[in-house]
Order: sequence, then C-alpha cells, then structure tokens
Amino acid sequence: MPGSLSALVWLPLLAAAGTGALDDGQALVPPMGLNTWNAFGANISEAVVKEMADLMESLGLVAAGYRYLVLDDGWSDPERTQDGRLQADRQRFPSGKRPACLPNSIKALSGYLAGKGLLLGVYSDSGGFTCQGFPGSRGHEAEDARSFADWGVSLLKYDNCYTHDDLLERFVAMRDALNATGRPILYQLCEWGIGDPWLWGPRVAHTWRTTFDIHSSWASVMQNLDESIGLARYAGPGHWNDLDLLEVGTFGPQPNGWEGVHGASLGPEPGGAWQWATPPRVRGQYLSEKEERAHFALWAILKSPLFIAADLRRMAASSLAILRSKEVIAINQDPLGVPGDLIWKSGPKEIYAASLSGGGRAVVLHNRHSILSHLQAANITVRWAQLGYAPEERAAVRDLYRQQDLGMHAGSFTAEVRLHDVAVLRITPQDPQPAQEAWRPWQGQPMFERHEEDEGWIPEPLRAAEGRQGDQQ
Repeated sequence: MPGSLSALVWLPLLAAAGTGALDDGQALVPPMGLNTWNAFGANISEAVVKEMADLMESLGLVAAGYRYLVLDDGWSDPERTQDGRLQADRQRFPSGKRPACLPNSIKALSGYLAGKGLLLGVYSDSGGFTCQGFPGSRGHEAEDARSFADWGVSLLKYDNCYTHDDLLERFVAMRDALNATGRPILYQLCEWGIGDPWLWGPRVAHTWRTTFDIHSSWASVMQNLDESIGLARYAGPGHWNDLDLLEVGTFGPQPNGWEGVHGASLGPEPGGAWQWATPPRVRGQYLSEKEERAHFALWAILKSPLFIAADLRRMAASSLAILRSKEVIAINQDPLGVPGDLIWKSGPKEIYAASLSGGGRAVVLHNRHSILSHLQAANITVRWAQLGYAPEERAAVRDLYRQQDLGMHAGSFTAEVRLHDVAVLRITPQDPQPAQEAWRPWQGQPMFERHEEDEGWIPEPLRAAEGRQGDQQ
C-alpha cells in the first residue's frame, strides 16, 4: 500500500506481539447492539444513554439479541486527568464522580447497563484526537486500555481520524494493549475500508469496517452494500466484515449527512472538531418500510454486526418489528458462521446466499429497480444448482419475514419481489446431509478470487490466512 511501513519495519513489533490472532472466544457470531452516533452525534449524556438502555429492555431488543450499548464520539472530556487518563465529560456524565476519580461515571454507567442485561461499549481513536476533537489514544494505548478494563467496558470502537501513515501499527498497538488487560473487550476497527482491512483484520480485531460512514438514504445503504461484495471469504467466527450501522427507524438529519442533504459542514474548528450548520426540519424517515426490510436482511445475510442507529424514543412500530425479526436475525447469528455474498445478478435483480448449520441455505432475493419504474415488482428465481444442491433435490422453502412455510420445491423457487424490497428465504433439503454445510457462496466464482499479488505491503504474519475465514472451508 503506498506510504505504508515496509515489512522490515514491522518485524520487531510482530516478534514482540506474536501473530496476534484474536482467537479469544469472542464474537463467534456477529455482535448486536445500539450505537449512539447517528441519532445523537457528540451530544450524548448519561441521561440519554440510560433512557436508551431502558428502552432496549422494554421494547424487547435485549431479548432479541442486542447486547451492546456503545457510546460513540463525544462521551469524553476535552482534557485528560492530571495523570494522563481519559475521563468522561464532567457535566454530561455526572454519576459516581469524586474529585479525584471522575472516570467512575463510566464505571457506574457500566453497572447500570449490566442491570438491564447490556454490555457497555466506548469509542476512541487511533490518532491524537477523535474525529470530534476529543483526546485520542495515540501514544496512550496502554493506559486507555487499562481504563476501559477498569470501568467494565466490553467493546471498543476504534476510529481513524488525525492519523499518519502507520495504519497497521496503530491498530496492532491497541490490540495488544487490550489483550494485556486480561479483560475480554470486543475490538471494532473503524478505518472505513481504506486499507483493505479484510486482508489483515482477522489477525488484529473482531470486526472491521468495509466502508465509509453510512447515512439515512437508500443511496448510502446501496453504496455500503456494493463496497462489501466479494469480501465474505475473509470473515467468519470471531472476525467479521462491518457494513456500518443499521438505518432502520432513523430520522434525519444525521452527523454523517452529506452537504446539501442533511446540513452543510462548516469545517473544522481550531481544536479539530467539525461543526454542522443548523439542519433542516425533519421530514420523516429517509428509508421506506420496504427499504428498511431490504437493508436489514442484506446486513443480516452478509453477517455484518447489527447495531441500531436510531433514537428509540421515536421508533415506528414497523421499524421495531423489522429489528425484532427473529428468523432474519437467526441467519445472522447462525452458529456455522458463514457470511453470505452475491451469487447472481442480472441488471437490478440480485441473489445473495449463505450456508447455514444443518445444510440449509439463507437466500435474499433483492429488487433494485428504480422507484420510477412502471413495473412495481419483478420475478426473481433462485436455482438449486446456484446453492450447491442437486437440481432434483426437494427442499422446504420458508419466508422468514412472514414466518410462513411456502411448501416443498424441486430445482428452483421463484418469488415476486417489489421495488427496493426483498424476499428472505430459508431453504432446507428434505434429506439434509452434513456435507452440504461445506458449500460457500464464493466457490467457483472467478470474480471473487483472491489476488495475493496485491497484498505484498501487508507483513506476512498479519495477512488473513487461507482457509481460516473461508478460502478452504
């Protein structure tokens, strides 16, 4: 990668850290939770976080599997303590603070979340500052990791602002600092996919972002989807591609909004944080119900982490139903841990598929036709041969959103799919065989072949191993 450290520079670091693969028993299925960023930006407080935790419990989201509540950028004070430790904002996170121990407010919040069945996540940055200009962890990895562990933190989202060219070194340093604490802390990288993190992420973190920040529009959702196609082979239990947050139930404007869409950026302040112009009045949800259904199903089958981005106080009943769709969630959380990928495309019609434990398949039929089309629906057919089944094999088909059995079929199945919508199916052979679990969506597809020639800039110990996350599975 242009501008990156050579492998020779990396040898001492890797010798000290070992191969560093995070085979620590965490994230055996994609993590699920809520992240504060898209709904609240940096304007988060202890009161808001507790309210979101209460709603996650009362709305049935904790029971549905959403375990983490992540404080994104903006939770920390602009200044570190006198001994160099991070601390929570002194006004917005007041609980448990004592004159010499302000960080206890986060520890108190961790205890509150635990009482709701939730785990606390926090945010930091691999640069000198966070994206909003708060203290970053560059040069402070050891003490910050120790603070996170002391506070009962269970997840760290680690960003990529105010950085230099030492891309891998920064993320490996925090990996090793987290491991040294002895506390299991799920490690989420957020370097926006710019350094091909799927090629080295399995050795460094539990999840890695494959894209830039999402925002509440169909165009943004489709862009993040398209930029993640062909990456399934690199992910698996303990190591996942992250397509960013779920724009289900969200209302604009958002911090990630583009200029002219959700408010114009005023640019960085002298301290480094970005300000945003007063946003336009909220005009309602930016995704239709059909688009929310498609978005959620596609993230689920690709085995992306599922993190709610919405303000739960404003959640529509239809959006809540999507987020609690237990049979769609089940394909994301399937213990076999094989991410789905694109297996067929004809113009705007697409098919995504994944292997499931027991020899079944998850299938998403997706209609991307323009909403201006006079054809409001299209037939999309998945053939058994595309799923690694014999054409004559009989299999049961089930609609996962409707939780409805659609009968036994041989050879293929056709569904009518409306614009910007999906049909989400579980296909189960009548006589499933253990060997059927071995099918992978990227097998036999030259467009998904791995080109090792492109990976010379990555030190060998950090390269995603063949077969670990899919090439030989």
